[in-house]
Amino acid sequence: MAEATRVASQILFQNSLAEVVRKLRSAKKSEAEVIEQCIAETRKEITSTVQSVKVTAVLKAVYFSMLGYSAAYGAFNIIEVMADRSFAHKRIGYMAACITFTPKTDVLPLLTALLKRDLASANQYEVGFALYCISSICTKDIARDLVVDVVNLLNHPRNYVRKKAVLSLYRIFFEYPEALRPTYPRLKEKLDDHSERCDNDPAVRGAVVCILCELARRNPANFLGLAVPFFSMLSTVHSNWTLIKIVKVFGYFAPHEPRLGKKLVEPIANLICATGAKSVQYECILSVANGMSKVPSLTKLAAEKIKLFVEDADQNLKYLGLDAMSRMMRENPKLLIDQREVVLACLNDTDATIRRKALEILQGIVTKKNIVSTINSMMERRVRSPPDEEWSNRVIATVIEVAQTDDYTLLQDFEWYF
Repeated sequence: MAEATRVASQILFQNSLAEVVRKLRSAKKSEAEVIEQCIAETRKEITSTVQSVKVTAVLKAVYFSMLGYSAAYGAFNIIEVMADRSFAHKRIGYMAACITFTPKTDVLPLLTALLKRDLASANQYEVGFALYCISSICTKDIARDLVVDVVNLLNHPRNYVRKKAVLSLYRIFFEYPEALRPTYPRLKEKLDDHSERCDNDPAVRGAVVCILCELARRNPANFLGLAVPFFSMLSTVHSNWTLIKIVKVFGYFAPHEPRLGKKLVEPIANLICATGAKSVQYECILSVANGMSKVPSLTKLAAEKIKLFVEDADQNLKYLGLDAMSRMMRENPKLLIDQREVVLACLNDTDATIRRKALEILQGIVTKKNIVSTINSMMERRVRSPPDEEWSNRVIATVIEVAQTDDYTLLQDFEWYF
């Protein structure tokens, strides 16, 4: 009877998360004092034998964790909730673990068996919980113990699970690099249209492209073999997000494989000219500027398209165009000389960020032939209304730097300058 009374009182008198939030908002005394009081109650409730009370306490512990208070006192109890057979409780437990656990959490070794069990669950969403947890709080030990289970899920009948398995492998590779070599062929097969293990689901293929591109970004030379499947995808993929990833990775590959730039002329040029997505067009331009600067036909086309970005009324696109220009200027400043007037016009922009970027570009495209007209134009735009002393000083400093380039070699008329 006494036990039943105690359990009933725990259920009846426990404050829900919503009640705790209301209590904090209406508190007349120090909020920190109220939080400390609520945490003390939560610490007692989280050890309750009544599962619903424990789950509510876990939710409150997560909330306090998001406010900056440690939830280490409930780590073991969170694992207990993760192991609950109730789907709703299990979801709360996994959410709590992903938010409050760190690689240094003491109870992480207890997770391996639980994750292994849920990875083999018949419920695809429970498998998804486990994969998301691995992506969030994986350690070297967890990665080593579970990599085989995750790789086996690459053939799962549900595309939801296959996609999450692919994405969680990136975190596993990061924590346990030894897993990459034996697993890499399995991932590459997902993109091979001639392989029996090819995955036709766009979401799964997109996930594979995503992690392979991230791996290639870190070490392009080791992943040049991806150029073949990625090249064929340039003309077949309809997802702009996937296209952006592929185009980016070709920008990383091109400096390591000189022949690649010539092969990419047609598909990259087609994308730049035909796509209606500014995001894809911009990434193509950026890849040309960063990695294909030695391919004349592409750099010329990219320079022409950059001009359209800079002339756009949208301030964001204008800045992106200027940023791409500054990247291209490092290798091909001569290509941008013809666009001097477009850049000069940006010095009149109301956005100070755009003006500063334009000033930076002008500094790099000044020649003996245009130095006088360029400096005169810069000085004309030095004065703004209302007055902006910081901008005026910046323009003057840039003019001095331009004139002093290579010991004044650009200047032919010192009387004009002084």
